Amino acid sequence: MPRILRILQVGGSLIILYAVILHFSWGVLLLLDDSAGWATAVHSVLVWLGPSYATAAIMFVVAIGAAAGLHRRLAHSLWGVGLMLPQQIVLITSAAGAIQAMALSSFADGVVRPAAFIIADQLPVVLVAIAHTVAIVSYHCTRRP
Repeated sequence: MPRILRILQVGGSLIILYAVILHFSWGVLLLLDDSAGWATAVHSVLVWLGPSYATAAIMFVVAIGAAAGLHRRLAHSLWGVGLMLPQQIVLITSAAGAIQAMALSSFADGVVRPAAFIIADQLPVVLVAIAHTVAIVSYHCTRRP
């Protein structure tokens, strides 16, 4: 396997694990306190999926599915990639909310800040969505027959 694909594979696993931990954490926070739903990245998903408890349940399912997709028997297969796609959808939804906040210079809870402030704050959400896309593509490209 070419070195660059190996690096993408290891880095991709880490990005996917990061997103698993992130979504599990968001799920726990939504169950503990509804105010977690006003965080811009979480709010985008919450608006789309509904009440906090339903969104929390989806976060757990998405996290478990993506973690399962990393399992040795599923990794690099179309099934493994398919298990990661719901997580990708949640990340893209969060990134879309972050981009909207950047464009409007306003967080989901209505707090208005300078555009540069919001871009600095929300850019990691967008970058993780992009990195996760690269991770899934690298998993697909390095799949075993």
